[in-house]
Amino acid sequence: MIERKSLQPKQPNKAAKGIQGPKSFAVPLTFLLMCVLLTALFAVLGFYPFGAHSVLISDLSAQYAPDLAAYKNQILNRGFASYSFLIGMGKNTFGLFAYYLASPLNFVTFLFPTTMIAESVLVLITVKLSLAAAFMTLFLRRRFASRSGFAILFGILYASCSYIVVYMINIMWLDGYFLLPLLLFFVEKFLENNKNWWKVACTLFILFVSGFYIAYMVGIFTLLYLFARLWEGRQFSGEAAKKSLHTIWLFIGSAVLAAGVSAAVLLPAGMDIMGNADQSARNIALDSNFKLTDFANQLFAGSFDSLSSNKPLVYCGLAVFFLCVLFFMNPYFSRRQKRLAGGSLIFFVLSFNLSVFDLAWQLFDSPNWFLYRYSFLMVFVTLVIGFVSILHLKSLAPKSFVITGLLFLAILIAVQGFGDLAKEGDRFYINLFMGGLELLCLFAMSGIPFRTSIANLKRLIPALLTIIVIIEVVCVNPLFMRPKMYGVQPRERLSDAIYQAQGLVKSAKEDAASNTASDAQTDGNEGGAGFFRMEADGDLLTALSPMTSGLYLDYPSISTFSSASNKQLNRLLKQLGFATNYNYFTSIHSYSSAVTDSLLGISYVLSEKENYGGYEQLGKSENGRLFLQKNNQAMPLMYLVNAGANDFDIFAMEKDPANKNLFILQDDLLVSLFGAEHFAKPVYYDAKAGPAVLYNAVVRAEDIKPVTTPGASSDPAAEESESTSAEADKDLLENEPAGQKQKFGTTYLRMSVKDMMSLTYNVQITSNDPIFLSIPAVALNDKSYVYVNGVFFDELSSSQFSQILSLGSFEPGQTVAVSIFSDEDTYSILAAQFYYLDTALFAEQLASALRGQDIQITKEEDGYISAQAAVSEDSLLLTAIPYEKGWTLHVDGIRTEITPYQSALIGIPLTAGRHTITLSFTAPGMQAGAFVSGASIVVFAGALIITFRKRRET
Repeated sequence: MIERKSLQPKQPNKAAKGIQGPKSFAVPLTFLLMCVLLTALFAVLGFYPFGAHSVLISDLSAQYAPDLAAYKNQILNRGFASYSFLIGMGKNTFGLFAYYLASPLNFVTFLFPTTMIAESVLVLITVKLSLAAAFMTLFLRRRFASRSGFAILFGILYASCSYIVVYMINIMWLDGYFLLPLLLFFVEKFLENNKNWWKVACTLFILFVSGFYIAYMVGIFTLLYLFARLWEGRQFSGEAAKKSLHTIWLFIGSAVLAAGVSAAVLLPAGMDIMGNADQSARNIALDSNFKLTDFANQLFAGSFDSLSSNKPLVYCGLAVFFLCVLFFMNPYFSRRQKRLAGGSLIFFVLSFNLSVFDLAWQLFDSPNWFLYRYSFLMVFVTLVIGFVSILHLKSLAPKSFVITGLLFLAILIAVQGFGDLAKEGDRFYINLFMGGLELLCLFAMSGIPFRTSIANLKRLIPALLTIIVIIEVVCVNPLFMRPKMYGVQPRERLSDAIYQAQGLVKSAKEDAASNTASDAQTDGNEGGAGFFRMEADGDLLTALSPMTSGLYLDYPSISTFSSASNKQLNRLLKQLGFATNYNYFTSIHSYSSAVTDSLLGISYVLSEKENYGGYEQLGKSENGRLFLQKNNQAMPLMYLVNAGANDFDIFAMEKDPANKNLFILQDDLLVSLFGAEHFAKPVYYDAKAGPAVLYNAVVRAEDIKPVTTPGASSDPAAEESESTSAEADKDLLENEPAGQKQKFGTTYLRMSVKDMMSLTYNVQITSNDPIFLSIPAVALNDKSYVYVNGVFFDELSSSQFSQILSLGSFEPGQTVAVSIFSDEDTYSILAAQFYYLDTALFAEQLASALRGQDIQITKEEDGYISAQAAVSEDSLLLTAIPYEKGWTLHVDGIRTEITPYQSALIGIPLTAGRHTITLSFTAPGMQAGAFVSGASIVVFAGALIITFRKRRET
C-alpha cells in the first residue's frame, strides 16, 4: 500500500552503507554488541561483579527489586494469588503485578538467589536494552529497505540515550521501550498488507500485559505514526482515502482486540489502581514547564538535573543532532517530509513545555519524580530522522555542514551562558571536541573528493564515526551523568544484610509453626499454617528498610511503598506514629512499641537493639548484630472489641494540631477498643525532659496567632488568605493543612549559615521501660536529623508526617542527650514529647481485656480466613486485615456487609452467640476481565482463521 522505499536514494549511496554486514546477521549482531557495550559500561561504573557498587538505587532499590524478590517467593512457594499478606498488611496484588511485575522477562531473576538480586537486575536490564537495540535495527532496515550498517549504530544509540541512562532503573518501563520499534516494524508490514493485522495485535497484547503504563504512551504514538505514514504517502486524497480509512479502523480494531485479550490482567489492575489513586491535589494550567534554553541544554552529552525535577531526556548523540539539522537542509527530501519531521519535533517540545499537554500525556496524573516519562518517543523520532539523513549525505552541499557547525557552536555557547555547562567547563570542551570530530566525519562522508594519496582513508571514515559516537554516548555521557544521579550503593551491604536476616526469619517461622501446632493440639482443631506478622525496627545493617525487608525475606509485614497502596490504611497507620509520606504511597514500621505491634498482630521484630523492653529475645544473627525479638502480646488476625469502638475519632489530631499527642491518642484508642474497666491506667507516661538547649538558633520573635473559626476574624482579607491557603494545601483525604506552622508551633531561626542549628534535650532516665520520642509537626515534618548521645539515630524527612521514634531502654540514673539538627534557615515544630511505655502494665491490662474471648481462627491464607467465634454480648470483631473492595463476608453462611473500622480495617459486628465466619477475597474486575479475555480470544481466533483463508485464496 505504501512504498517503504520512498525515502531511499535513487542510486546506491556507497557512503551510507558504512559498516555494512550480511542482512541476516544485523539484528542478532546488534543484540550481542549491545550486551558487550552494556557489560563494559557496568564495569566502568563499578557495578558488581566488576566493582563494589550496586545498581539498586532510588525506586529500583525501594520498590522494584524487592517486589521481584517477593514475586519469585510467592510464585515458587505459594503460587500466583490475587491477594497477598506480604504487601502492607494485605493487599490486592493485581495493580502491583500489572504495573511492576507482569513482564515475562522478569523470570530471568528467578535464576538467582535473593542475595544476588543486584546481579539479577543487571542481567534483566542488559537483556531488555539489548532487545531494544536489536528491534530498532530491525525497524530501521525494514522501514527504509536499507542494508546500511548504520542501522546497527542507531539501534545502539536507541538503547544508550540519556533516557535509558536515567530510567533504566525503572525496569518495568523498559518493556514498552524495546517493544516500540518491534511494534512499528509490524505496522510497516501492516501498511504493505493489511492481512498482517494479527502481528500488530499480538505485539500490542504483549505490550499491554508487560507494562500498561508505558504501553498507552506507545499505543498513542503508534496511532500517530500510522496517520503520519499515510499522510506522507498522500493516502488521504483521491481513491486511496477509502482504503486508508479502512486501514485506520482495522488498526484500531486490532488494538481494541489486543486490549480485550489483555482484560484478564488490565481490568482488575485498573480497578485496583483507580481504587487507590494518588490523593494529592493537582494544578492544571497552561503554564510553561521550563525555559527553552534549559531544553537546549538537554541536547548535549552529560546534561542532567535530578531524579525529582529533571528536564526532558532527549539526548541520543551529537551526531544525531547534526543529522537532524542536515535533514532540513537536504534537497533530497520533499517539503512534505520536512514538514512532517519538523512538526513531530515541535509537537514534542510543546508537549514537554506546556504543562497541560505534559499532564495529558500522563493521563492528568502528575508524576512524582521521573518527569517527562514519554520523552523516549522524541528520541525515537530524532533517531529515525537522523538515520534517513545519513543515508542521503551525498545530496548535501558543503555549506550545509558549515551552517550546522555554526548553529551547534551558537547553541553550545548559549547553553554555557545559561545552562549547567557554565559550571562544567570540562563538559563544554568535550562536547565541542567530540561534536567537531563527528561533524568532520559526516562532511567527509558527504561525497567530497579526497586526494589520491589518502583516498583509501575514506573507507575508514564510517568506522571512525561509529567509534567516536559510541565512546560519546555509551561512555562519556553516563560518566558525566552518574555522579549527578546516584549515590554510591555498596552491593555487599544489602547482600550481607539479607544473608544475616534469613536465619532469624527461619527461626521465627519455626517458632510460629510450633505455637500453631501446640494451639491446635490444645484446642482440638486442625490449626492454621503458622501465620504471623513480622517487622524490622528501622533500617537493618544500614541496608534493609522495613518497607523492603519483608519482601526480600518472605514474611508478612505492615510496611509498604507502592503507588497502588491502600491510602486509607496508610492514613490510619499515620495516626499511630508510623512514617507515612505526603501522598500515602508509603507507610513504614519506623518504630516498635508493644502497643501498636500487638494491635496490628506483629509477633516478631528484627532489630539491632538487644535490650528491647516488653519483648522476648529469641536469637541473634551470625554476625551478632541482628536480634530476633518476640512480642508475646501480639493479637491474632481477629479479636473482639467494644461494639461502639468505631465511634472513636482516631483522626481528631489532624484537625487539632494544637493538641497533637500521639501517645495520648494510643491510650485513648485502647480505652475505645476494650473499655476503661480494662485500661483504667494509661500505659504511656511522661518522661521528664529539660528545656531545649539551642545551638546556632534563636526562637522567632512572633506572637502565636489565635485560632479562629471561619467568619470570626476581624480581618476579612487575612481570613480569606488563610482559608485559601488551607484549601490549597489539603489533599483529598483531608489531612491537616500545611502552611499553618506559625499558628501552632515554634519556629527557630538559624543564626549562621555556616553551621547547622540544633536543639538538645537532656532526659533524666528514671525507668528501664522503653522510651519514645515524638517531634510533632502541624502537617509534614521539617527535614531534620536526630542524634542520641552524639550518635546518629534517624532522619525525619520533609515528605513525611509526624512520627514516633523508639529510643530504646536505658538504665535509671543515666542522662540521655537527644539532639535535633536542621540544615535549613528555619525549623518549625510543636513541643517535643518524651514518653515511657509501661510494658508490664500494658501486658496486664491487655490480658484482662482478652480474658474470656473465644475466637478460633481455623484457616488463614492469602485471601481467605475462616473462624469460629463465641460472643457473650453484642461486639465488634475487629480484624487486622485492611479493608478494600473485593472481600466477601459470610456469617453463619449468610452473606453480610463488612463494617470498615476507621475506613481502614475490616470490622464484623456480631450479636451474642456462636458464629461461623468466613472472609474470602476476589479481585474486583477479575471475573469480568476473564470473561472479556475469553470472548476476545474467540473473536481473535475467528478473525485469524478468516484472514488465513483469504490469504490462501489469493
